[in-house]
Amino acid sequence: MRTRTIGGMALAATVLLGLGGVAAARADRTVTWIRAGSGGLERELNAQAARGLRFAAVTDDVPCAVAIMQAPETPTLGAAYRTVRDRDLEAQLADLVSGGFVPRAATRVVGAWRDVIFERTAPVPPTAAWRVVSFEKLEDLPAAMATVTAEGFRARVLVKPPFRSWPGLSERGLLLVERPAGGRPLESKVVVASRKDVGAEAREVAAATKAGWQVDLLFSSTRDGGPKGRRERAVVLLSKAGDATAGPEVTLERRSSFGLVGERVVGAAAYWDEYLFASADADRRQAWGSPVRLSEGDADCGPLGFGFRFDAPRDQSWDVVALLAKPAIGGTGFELLVVTDQRFGGR
Repeated sequence: MRTRTIGGMALAATVLLGLGGVAAARADRTVTWIRAGSGGLERELNAQAARGLRFAAVTDDVPCAVAIMQAPETPTLGAAYRTVRDRDLEAQLADLVSGGFVPRAATRVVGAWRDVIFERTAPVPPTAAWRVVSFEKLEDLPAAMATVTAEGFRARVLVKPPFRSWPGLSERGLLLVERPAGGRPLESKVVVASRKDVGAEAREVAAATKAGWQVDLLFSSTRDGGPKGRRERAVVLLSKAGDATAGPEVTLERRSSFGLVGERVVGAAAYWDEYLFASADADRRQAWGSPVRLSEGDADCGPLGFGFRFDAPRDQSWDVVALLAKPAIGGTGFELLVVTDQRFGGR
């Protein structure tokens, strides 16, 4: 089934995927693609939520927002969604959180503007506290994070990277951080990569996580933080409780556009001409990347005409956990990479 909305420059295309074998009853789940711009994202998210679907992932590197919604493995109460423009985020955050909405992701919708997607899935407001952290440039991020992690906050959502331009045109970066009820003071660490070879950064992340540090967020940006160009900066944000002495090692690797990308993915981003994944060991579990080609017209909310398709193995249950995008190599348009978390033998 396909649905389309022309006036709001929005689109939703639904693809039904059937999985065979013993897992069919558990894993036969509807996947809906949403393409939305000019204020249409919130409307489309709620339209699909009314069908029982939940937000799964959204791109952050195409001109028109592309998101995936998916039927949950176990049916739940209907979800509700709000989207908030980055410039209004600080003013609206407290009211949204007190109303039961939780930040899930952010995406570019018009030019350099970003929308933050909030989701409400329960009638009881969450007990966690949320805060907006702003920083003028990447070099300022370690100090900004040290301040909030000392209060028990962990990085959760990149709203936008800092944009360095002519005086008066630069924009500060924004992050959303969360402190659970009873959260304790934490230490913070920021690892920044700027070369295609991330070997040194991978060794630093691996050593830190083995010593008890936790990867909270991975994101990438262009050199100046602008919306166009190749993403040549990657940032890994980590935190650690004072008494943590050991933890699961996290592997940081560049991967191509198809195949196995790790076991349990804890972070993913487009990076240079490939993708960067942070993943931890997990028993009977793997993350798989499937590429989808997106034309220039489909990427900028132009005339309809795309047909999305990706295949899931027939003997596993799976969840969409990330949707990445980068310019297509050797041609026009973009490549979308759908990342699915696949579990062998149930949970």
